[in-house]
Amino acid sequence: MSARCTILRGVVIDAHVTAEFPIRPYEYGRWSKEEQRMLPGTPEDLAKLLEQRCREFVDFLRDHRSQDIVRLDVVRERKDLCSVCKQEWDEAIDDETKERYCACCGAILEPQPAIAVAGKDGE
Repeated sequence: MSARCTILRGVVIDAHVTAEFPIRPYEYGRWSKEEQRMLPGTPEDLAKLLEQRCREFVDFLRDHRSQDIVRLDVVRERKDLCSVCKQEWDEAIDDETKERYCACCGAILEPQPAIAVAGKDGE
């Protein structure tokens, strides 16, 4: 008999910090002519501009008198995992039995109980 599994929903698999710098001319007062020329450019142009902003941010951390707004966010990357092999959930269906199982390890998915959703009045 094959192993039984459940889907572990929304497991945090990684976390990182993102910084959102002001990248529109009206949000940031010190745009050079070269930067203004680069703005509607290619993704590579934007990457170069953001690299420059990152260098400025490092300078900001050294001398924290800047009044520019920089937003920092923690980003949690989440995925559904198989409870048996702990790999990302990749579902397959047996053609004969119509059972759902993990395509990675072959564990058969336990039937999920139906969850009753109450209406506005708690019905």
